[in-house]
Amino acid sequence: MVRTIEPSRPGSALRVLCLEDVPVDAELIHEQLVEAGFAATMDVVSDKDGFLAALGARPYDLVLADHTLPGYDAFSAVEDTSRLAPGTPVIIVSGTIGEDTAVELLKQGAADYVFKDRLARLGFAAARALETARFEREMREAEAALGRSRRLLESVMAATTDLIVVKDSHGRFVLVNRAVERLTGLSAHELIGKDDYVLFPPETAASLIERDREALSSEAPSTTEEIVRTRDGRSHTLLTVRGPLRDPEGRVYGVFRVSHDITERQMMEARLRQTQKMEALGQLASGVAHDFNNMLGVIVGYTDLMLSRLRPDDELRADLLTVLDAAERSSALIRQLLAFSREQDSSPEVVDINTEIRANLKMLTRIIGENIQMVFEEGEGVWPVALDRVQFSQVLANLSSNARDAITGQGRITLTTRNVSSPDGLPLVQPSVPPGDYVLVEFRDDGEGMDASVRQRIFDPFFTTKKPGKGTGLGLSTVYGIVKQHCGHIEVESEVGRGSTFYIYFPRARPQVVTEVSPSRVEIPRGKETVLLVEDEPQVLNLTRTMLERLGYRVISCETPSEALQAASEAEPVVDLLITDLVMPEMDGGALARRVAESNPSMKTLYVSGHPREMMDHLGVADHQAEFLQKPFSLESLARAVRRALDKPAGEL
Repeated sequence: MVRTIEPSRPGSALRVLCLEDVPVDAELIHEQLVEAGFAATMDVVSDKDGFLAALGARPYDLVLADHTLPGYDAFSAVEDTSRLAPGTPVIIVSGTIGEDTAVELLKQGAADYVFKDRLARLGFAAARALETARFEREMREAEAALGRSRRLLESVMAATTDLIVVKDSHGRFVLVNRAVERLTGLSAHELIGKDDYVLFPPETAASLIERDREALSSEAPSTTEEIVRTRDGRSHTLLTVRGPLRDPEGRVYGVFRVSHDITERQMMEARLRQTQKMEALGQLASGVAHDFNNMLGVIVGYTDLMLSRLRPDDELRADLLTVLDAAERSSALIRQLLAFSREQDSSPEVVDINTEIRANLKMLTRIIGENIQMVFEEGEGVWPVALDRVQFSQVLANLSSNARDAITGQGRITLTTRNVSSPDGLPLVQPSVPPGDYVLVEFRDDGEGMDASVRQRIFDPFFTTKKPGKGTGLGLSTVYGIVKQHCGHIEVESEVGRGSTFYIYFPRARPQVVTEVSPSRVEIPRGKETVLLVEDEPQVLNLTRTMLERLGYRVISCETPSEALQAASEAEPVVDLLITDLVMPEMDGGALARRVAESNPSMKTLYVSGHPREMMDHLGVADHQAEFLQKPFSLESLARAVRRALDKPAGEL
């Protein structure tokens, strides 16, 4: 049974459990606590069962226990309190306890002991016991918080990929995290007490130690970018924050170093810059090719007209044919530029890439010569891909020429094919590559290889390391353009003295593939219809008008879309065919065709451009049924295109 004695006057609130079987003694004990300034509420129990029940029922600030009770003693009371109410101080209050027993009780965990004939000391003993308990409780809480912080720090240290190092003032490691262990292959146990020389080659270690020494005398942390090479030869670029460690008095006792490995990020940024550069160069190449096509078209056109006026035995024919041959070679150069800028016409077909490579091996062998061995390792079950066979042959030829020039004396070129799926199958390709299935063509040579500076520019148009006159610098840029035009991806891996490997990824073929068919050669067709010709380049305009008139057509020629709109509205008879450039200052050819068709609804359209037909999609020209003619063009190709456009049924515009 529990008897509660309430405080008789105000003071420091205190909840006390008193184990005492003499009620008068319990009253005296309570009075002493009140006299000491405690507003003590004291529950009094007289046996073991009551004591244990009270301890389990509520928390107490203080336990007071008599030493000897029937069937129970102070030793048991101290033990049970420690078990049921850990941290609660126990004071032994007894009149029948010897000094030796009291000492043993203190050793077991009692906070103090007070003899009943000296109860005046109880208030002091209680205050000290409560203060000690409070201190121990705060210590336990602080240790628990410290433990949580330590575990949190250890978790963060273990989880972070940053390299974290703490060194003492003598440069010896006192703390390293798992990222350091992963980078170096050494455990923390092997590193503690050592310095950077166990981690890195001498020149790298010396540099790091010097920077850490400077950090010891600095006022604040600093950030540096540093390149380190590990003992296995790998190079890493680290963004490192380092600074001094100070004790509460401000004395420096060590240095910390937190390094973030930015090697992969720099590689991705370099690839992004390379992609952006190639896009910009592609746009430049496209513009140059377009303008050059206009000039080349004038040369080809007028030469063609002059040839048509000469007798078969005229001595000027040979000279003019030489001009046409030079123009054709110039046109081939332009096609390479357009391939680089992904604007070359292509006729993709679903093919087996192994079959295509085998068909080209004889040609490739002639290119590389007898001193170089060509080995083809065919992948099994390689997926079909959509390729323009001519362009793919050009890719293989250009890579073979590049490899041949990189090999001194005898050498070997290895071609390998296999299936890969992104993202795991494309280790070298930048993250922008769409996920999906690809066929990988691996083109490997054992030539002299390339350093990083050459590797970064290898696909740039007109970039070459060959001697003057030995190359145009368009071979690999053409490869790049053709691969991109096929929605593929190309990467190169090379080191000086270790050869080069080109990785070309072609997407697995889609079901629908369009193949263009070249027209057969027949007599040049002519006509008498009315043609509205719009071209903003005067020389090309004059040439095309002359060609059309030579073919018998009535021609209305205009340099600007606004002139063309005016002419179309006034034309008598109505315009049968509009021939217009796709790209013009005022409006594009598609917009002009729609405007002219308002007053000439039965009019047909022929688009002309130095860009390929795909430019119509880029400009949003929806008239996909219209005829298209790419510059430069001959009299014959113009005649055929005009006739095809005019002879289309009325519903096919």
